[in-house]
Formats: sequence, C-alpha cells, structure tokens
Amino acid sequence: MREKIKWLFLRMRDCVEVLIPVITFSVLFLAFVYSVFSRYVLNRPPAWGTEVQVATYIWTVLLGACYVRRLNKHVNFTMVYDLLSEDGQRGLRIFRNLVMGITYAILLKPTVRYIMKYRTVSPSLKIPVKFYFFPIIILTFGVMCYSFADVYRDVRKWLMKRQKR
Repeated sequence: MREKIKWLFLRMRDCVEVLIPVITFSVLFLAFVYSVFSRYVLNRPPAWGTEVQVATYIWTVLLGACYVRRLNKHVNFTMVYDLLSEDGQRGLRIFRNLVMGITYAILLKPTVRYIMKYRTVSPSLKIPVKFYFFPIIILTFGVMCYSFADVYRDVRKWLMKRQKR
C-alpha cells in the first residue's frame, strides 16, 4: 500500500511540475501566435489574448521553478562554495536550505491567505485572478519541502560519515 501511495505522489508531482508547465507553455505559444496573426492579418486583436498569455506565463514559470528546485538545477554562484572542503560545502548547503525552508515556511500561510482573499476577476475572461496566482502557493510549498528534504539528506550523510570514523 505504501508503495502505491508513493507512486501516486510521484506521478502527481510530475504532473504538477512537468506536465502542467508543458501544457501552459503550449497554450501561451498558441495564444501568442493567434494574437499576432489576428492583430496584423485580421486587424482585430483578441481582447482575451493578453490575459491568457499572462496567466499561462505565470503558471509556466512558477511551476517550472518548482521543478528546477527539485532537481537543484537553479542558477548558483559557486566561486566561494567551490573553494570549500566537502564538509564546508555540506555545511553551507545545510545553512542555505535551512534559511530557504524557514523563509518559505513563514511565507506559506500569509501567501495562501492573501491569494484566497483576492476577489478581482479578469476583465475579458471573467476568471478570478486568484486562479492566475495559485501557482505561487505551489511554489512556496514546494521550495519549502525540497529545502527541508535537502537538509535532511545532508545531515543524514554527515551523521553517517561521522559514524564511520
């Protein structure tokens, strides 16, 4: 049973962090092409074009950022980090991930509250604007979880290394 739940969780995570950004980027691209075509060929730009492009851009970037954080493939400035020993690098990673995890944990509740209180609807599509910004909640929760998971992994490796000595 536990393996099935883990399998389901991993598939849902891939759906949120990979499949949805692929779909939203495709919709963004199609809306952009249609907007350009209708503006310059038909002389009638769609009123909804910009709204769709902004919403899909937000979803693509924020959910994609969550995926990049999971893989630890985000941009790093490692001039000082590369000069440190393995234990120094691990200590710096633990510190960085603790700061990020705690910061995002503190931000999670006010972020959810603020987005859920948002009552504005978009002018053309009449969609609640909170729908556009919902991926901020997913990103905040995801970065928090991945940061604490990395801390756990690094502390565990450090403890195992100390036991072998």
